[in-house]
Amino acid sequence: MQDRVIDMGPEWRGFEAEERARAGPPQANPNGLGSTIQLSLSERFRERLRRLAVMHARINTDIENELRRELMRQATILDLPLDYVDEALAIYRENRAVLEGRPISVQAIVLLMIVARRRGAPLRPKNALRALGLVSRLGLVDELYNELAVRLNIRGRAPIEGLIAQAVGRLGLPFGIASRAVQLYRRIPKTWLGGKSSAGVAGALIWLACLGSGDGVAGRCTQEGIANVLGISPLTIRHRARELARILGVPLPT
Repeated sequence: MQDRVIDMGPEWRGFEAEERARAGPPQANPNGLGSTIQLSLSERFRERLRRLAVMHARINTDIENELRRELMRQATILDLPLDYVDEALAIYRENRAVLEGRPISVQAIVLLMIVARRRGAPLRPKNALRALGLVSRLGLVDELYNELAVRLNIRGRAPIEGLIAQAVGRLGLPFGIASRAVQLYRRIPKTWLGGKSSAGVAGALIWLACLGSGDGVAGRCTQEGIANVLGISPLTIRHRARELARILGVPLPT
């Protein structure tokens, strides 16, 4: 923390000692121009500086330049500090394998969400995507955010399988109910989960897994009981169960 403290006074140096001091810590890209400089060489200096031009082109790839521009655009719209961009790019360079192949706009908002989470000021995905005009990408954003959050050991989506096991245990239901609910969960398309409450999905899966079960399970496996255990509304379970039954081909009682 001391390394990042910024002295708001004027810059100064002590010439009597070897130690140097300045107003703040050096930034990764202090002038903000590293990704936009294009070398235009005259004939006189072309051969002499060709190697420098090649190195510059390799360091500043087109994809990273495009991502930087998108990060700047989104940070401006969302009224975020511009130093979020430098931290987001550092995360990108360390996790290219996870991010590659996704739309640039999705990569940018996910990186900004990760930075905001690290700084203790998390963004609300729906509000942010609405401001950026990316509501249709909610599923992709949710999927990529949770994948990257797990990799960076940042809290992401509450684990649905863990919620299922916890709720089944508190309800006193047989272990087979949890096993069947997890099997149903693994058949759900991951894109469908975007923006859905983990507790709502887990409750609906438990209720669907209870359908047709004997041994008095039905009496303990009601939508109201599951909702009380998970801290959600029975209406949420009812809606999610109807959607999941259509997706998974599970018949519902009439």
